[in-house]
Amino acid sequence: MKNIVSCGDKEYQLITFDWEFVDSCNYACSYCAAADWMKPKFTKSSSPAKHKIVLARLSQVRTPFALELQGGEPTLHPHLFDVVSEAIQMEFCKTVDITTNLSRPLSFYKRFDVPLYKGLELTASYHPEYATDAYVEKCVAISQFQFPKFSINFNVPDKKEHWDRALEVIEIFREHNIKHTLNLIFATDFYTPEYTKEGLALFEPYIQETALDEVPFHFSDGSTELLTEPEILRQKLDRFKGWKCAALMFTIQPNGTIYNTCTGEEMPMGLTNERLFRTVTCPMHHCPCDTMYYFYKEPQ
Repeated sequence: MKNIVSCGDKEYQLITFDWEFVDSCNYACSYCAAADWMKPKFTKSSSPAKHKIVLARLSQVRTPFALELQGGEPTLHPHLFDVVSEAIQMEFCKTVDITTNLSRPLSFYKRFDVPLYKGLELTASYHPEYATDAYVEKCVAISQFQFPKFSINFNVPDKKEHWDRALEVIEIFREHNIKHTLNLIFATDFYTPEYTKEGLALFEPYIQETALDEVPFHFSDGSTELLTEPEILRQKLDRFKGWKCAALMFTIQPNGTIYNTCTGEEMPMGLTNERLFRTVTCPMHHCPCDTMYYFYKEPQ
């Protein structure tokens, strides 16, 4: 059996800041990975208004970075538009991505349809338990906006009662040429997905069709394979504990604290390149995010 000698891209240098923008959500998905820290609603006490401090720290960054606004439901934050407007105009901010359940009225998202937000990416999560006609109609409408970029993060249902509706919605997205990527629901401390061979067989063609870019894996026999996320997961090639890794993702908590997503190390106030670009020993059982596959890794 050939061994992996390295994977990822040595040239990949894009820093990602994953901002847990709010700690509340108006949905209650059974499989929610953030269920243990969600609050019933957004309040200043549960999600302190630290956005100005965070933006000030991000403005000091002197290397290209991507900013992802997540939650909870980020559109519940009262200063969302101010934050996006300021971040998107920062010299080194290459993109801002909002991941939303799309529960706000269409008029809310229409406010992004102006040239200021040409660098914004709006990602609508498909949740099988909330797959309403209104959600689908908004997806179709927003896909016609000139701005921002729009795509669907489609959570493949494990429960049989959601399969037919999910397949119907996928066909609607395909009919309207709406970019969508299918991903399997991850197990959490509170939920274990129950995928079956029957269910996976239904969605497998769509998973392969929408797979993201391929990640290079280099092997001991000198060969290189370009693998998509489904192939990486299927072959269990997402396990890098103990490897050297360019850990380029940082989590921003609702209270404004910034830490390395992989190591949990809290970052000092000054986000200098020296502090952002540090090779670490991977402490994680597996990569919990597809972006991390691109970080260059090699065994020690």
